[in-house]
Amino acid sequence: MSGGGPSKDTDKKKGVSYFVGGGPSSGQQVDAPADSSSVKGMIDSLFRSAPVAASDGRSTAPQAFYGYGRRLGHTQANSPFISPTALQERTVNVRVYRDGYTIDDGPLLSMDSPESVEFFESVREGIVPARLTAMYPITKISLRLIDCMHLDCKSDVRFPGTGRRLDEGTSGGASKAEVNAEMGAVASPVDARPFEFHEGEEQAKIAIVNLFGERKEFKVNPKRHTVADVYGLAAAYANVHLGAFKLVVRDVPPRQLSDESKTVDEARLSNCTVIVRTL
Repeated sequence: MSGGGPSKDTDKKKGVSYFVGGGPSSGQQVDAPADSSSVKGMIDSLFRSAPVAASDGRSTAPQAFYGYGRRLGHTQANSPFISPTALQERTVNVRVYRDGYTIDDGPLLSMDSPESVEFFESVREGIVPARLTAMYPITKISLRLIDCMHLDCKSDVRFPGTGRRLDEGTSGGASKAEVNAEMGAVASPVDARPFEFHEGEEQAKIAIVNLFGERKEFKVNPKRHTVADVYGLAAAYANVHLGAFKLVVRDVPPRQLSDESKTVDEARLSNCTVIVRTL
């Protein structure tokens, strides 16, 4: 007599059910995850579900609520007016390649890390990933997932050679050493800025959040170090060039650091968190 149960292939696709402490009618059923729970499986299901969601024809226009409110514990005095918090809006592009993925054209990230698993699980559940909320706090984020899985990510490769001026042989031309030094400065991963911390001076801490939402604390001398020094620390920590990003203080409302001549104390940065944001 042949059995009528599901095949092994079906079990692999749908997952396997186990019963803990009782039979099928005990209500203690535990479902083991199926193979599609891998990152690539989640991404495939996201791209497959996108055309289906688009064909439903459901309106995505915001629904307004019309009515009035009444404060509990009403008094004769009028209720204070509370203005809504104006949120910035930002669209974040996540490009998924065959060998990884990028966030807003940043460096290539591996899909096998625990952070990536958590990232795409949040996307599948319709939640903005914690990594993005750390990168863009107090921001209304729209996530755009771009399918590039048929391609390998090609990172920009810098030209490894040296420069040579056409008028190098003339008296007014720059020397070869000067030209090579200039080219080397452009090719460096970040602009070097010396930073010295003195233990004997007044101390403070500044936390810097890089482009991936990772946070690290640095000790500074608030009376001597300037905003320019903080930009140098951020450039070295985030591995980006000076002038290619801005620093925003996590405050209400957030404020951008623009006057680099101010000291840490004058800019009110002691024990604050600053966020690296691309321009």
